[in-house]
Amino acid sequence: MFSAADAIATARRTKKCRRSQARAKTDTPSRSTMRCRWTRRVPPPDGRPFVDVRDFKRLLPDSEAQIARNLTRQLTVYATGAPVRFSDRPEIERILRGAEPSQYGVRSLVHGIVQRALFLNK
Repeated sequence: MFSAADAIATARRTKKCRRSQARAKTDTPSRSTMRCRWTRRVPPPDGRPFVDVRDFKRLLPDSEAQIARNLTRQLTVYATGAPVRFSDRPEIERILRGAEPSQYGVRSLVHGIVQRALFLNK
């Protein structure tokens, strides 16, 4: 299973491969073109395929709430030093509902986290 970071790294490698292959004017392949003879489509977790970073960026606005939820979970882990448990999910959802009017801004997410019992009691 690929994460978003894996998908971005693969897209960057693919882009570099295409650039290096375009630069290669000779018949003898260079090291960079020998390394990157493959390109593959990496499906994101929801199954929509994309080829490069531009396609990935085009898909991101459709999953804004999902990205905000993941960022909130990761910030909570960082802030509390403990993993997010099943019982913490309602608090995470309340934080997300509070940050929704500001389009899930990071400042709103951080304020929501530090004002909750989730942060204060762990």
